[in-house]
Parts: sequence; C-alpha cells; structure tokens
Amino acid sequence: MRCPNCGHAEADGARECSACQVIFEKWALRGAPPQPAGGGPVQAPPYFMALACMTWSSNRLYRVYHAPGELLFIWAGSGDDVSKAFAMQGGLLGYALAATLDPTSKNQERARQLDASKPGDLVFEHEHSFRAAHTDVEEASLEPRSWWLAMAYMQPAHVGVLRLRHRERGSFQCCLMTAEDMKLALQRVPEALGASARIAARWDGERFVSA
Repeated sequence: MRCPNCGHAEADGARECSACQVIFEKWALRGAPPQPAGGGPVQAPPYFMALACMTWSSNRLYRVYHAPGELLFIWAGSGDDVSKAFAMQGGLLGYALAATLDPTSKNQERARQLDASKPGDLVFEHEHSFRAAHTDVEEASLEPRSWWLAMAYMQPAHVGVLRLRHRERGSFQCCLMTAEDMKLALQRVPEALGASARIAARWDGERFVSA
C-alpha cells in the first residue's frame, strides 16, 4: 500500500506512514486533501510557531492557528531538529531558517504539506495535532523568556513562553522563537481563549518583559 498523503510505500495493514507520520485511519475520516486553484498554496489564516518542550518524549513543533473560540495546534514536525539546527549555528539564524538547515530533516516536507492544506482539515490528521477551545483550556499564560527552559530544554534563542493546561492533553510549555511569533500570540491567544488566558508579558521596544 501507499500513503495517501505522500505516496510512500508501506506494508499492508500499516497504521501510519513512516515517512510523514500520517495516521491512515484519521486521514480516511478527513477525506482527500484540498486542491488549491492554480497549483498555489491554500490561503490560510495567520499562525505563530510554538516549540513544545516535552519531558518524556521528543520536542514537538507546532503551527498554532486562531479559529473562532479556539486555537488549532497543528503538528509541524520534530522540535529536536530545530534544537540541533540552532546548536549548529550558534543560535544566530532565524527560527524558520534554522528549522530547515538539516537536509535530512522531515520538517521541510511537512511545511510544504501544511502550506497546501487548510488548518481545519489537519487537526485530525496527526495524533499530536489538537484543538484547544476555551472550554478545553483550564489555564493559559504568555510569559517572557524562561531561563529554566533555555537551560533544561536547550532553547537559548526563545523570546517568550506559552503555557497551556488542556483538559484532555495535559500541560504544555511552548517556546516562541521570534518576536513576530510572540506578538501574534499576544493578539490571538486572548481572542481565542478569553478569560482563560493570562497575559504576563509585554514588548518594551527591545524585548519581552514581565507585564
């Protein structure tokens, strides 16, 4: 059999694709991917990138989209590839560029898949993707850079942190790597989560500081 998403050959009866990590059962539920007019990427709402620091598994890279009353966390690849890229370059390169430095990384191919899809179609496509509606979130906060996360999870370049406690998914602490990501999160997270979101960071013209 072949993966319906990327065409990679898999053994009959396989549960997921070893190349792009698509779960076949969830893919069947969502139907075929959208075909953009003219061959260009599907127009998608703005998103910010978030690197979830995981204690007992590999770090996860997310695209976070704002939808009415919720955030969509769409799995964008391995966060460990981003960490390695930063280590290789001394943390001096931009976050988006660093994520694609390793030619063996699957993150670049994953980014192309996301660019050609609608966020709402992707939320059931991978086991790490999920919805965070305001009714699902027990607590959320946006905070300045964390010295502890920088040291414990090898994320020296992050500028802010999104902390989230989801009723089903548990707790997440996500590093935001660029000022643009953090500024968009400061705008979108309160719009999506309302009173569940606590804003504990502000831009002072040079960096994000405690609010």
